[in-house]
Amino acid sequence: MDDLTVGEPASVLWDEVAWAAESMFRVWVGGRELEWAKMAWDALTAAGLTTYRNEIERYRVLVRLMTLATMYREFCTLAWEEEDEPLYGDWISDLEIPAFRLGQLVGPEFAPDDQELEETELAYAAVASLIESSRRAVYRALVKHFGGASMLFASLYATNLDDFGEEEEYEDDDWGYDDEDEVEDDGTDDTSKDESSPGQTSPDTNPRERTLAELLADTDVLDDILNEVTYGKMEAFEWVSDGMPSIF
Repeated sequence: MDDLTVGEPASVLWDEVAWAAESMFRVWVGGRELEWAKMAWDALTAAGLTTYRNEIERYRVLVRLMTLATMYREFCTLAWEEEDEPLYGDWISDLEIPAFRLGQLVGPEFAPDDQELEETELAYAAVASLIESSRRAVYRALVKHFGGASMLFASLYATNLDDFGEEEEYEDDDWGYDDEDEVEDDGTDDTSKDESSPGQTSPDTNPRERTLAELLADTDVLDDILNEVTYGKMEAFEWVSDGMPSIF
């Protein structure tokens, strides 16, 4: 299939982008953000936003994945002050989007404020512009799929809850001691220590027994998310209700 020739419709499947989404959405240690990303991709699929007929349209679909990841990181910034800005350079590299494709997508009307940007800065500005232009359609698909702005908010908030619907708490160092603490080597094998004791379990081995879908089906969890008010929740809920506008 060439750039502009219209062919039979095809879709970018989740399995084709899941490996890239791993780093794009990952914010928490053992969180449920990738489950949310899959749900969000299903929302775009249901709205026809993962379908393409030529190469240009396929790259536009990949931009929508970056839009979802950006929106998720923006939510985390507002809800929990977890400022983890998008790494557009890494993302377009992982998704194998060449610079000239970005140029085709933004078109000749693209005019960044700074006309003397370096190539990497220009690519970043192009991606930001493309994400902004796709944001409204992506938001509408999410609201429709999740059943309204409130449920969309709940789905996002639940990504950082434990199996009991409680908000996760993270220390400065998830291994159980601060960076300044000096850990002495007593010559014993670390594997002999009690793995159930605090601080001894690797943050990468923190399984979740309940899925995000199961949490969202729990009326008690939903009630806590939507009715227990915090400043972060209020700010994030207002942002979701306003269409999830750009904050970065």
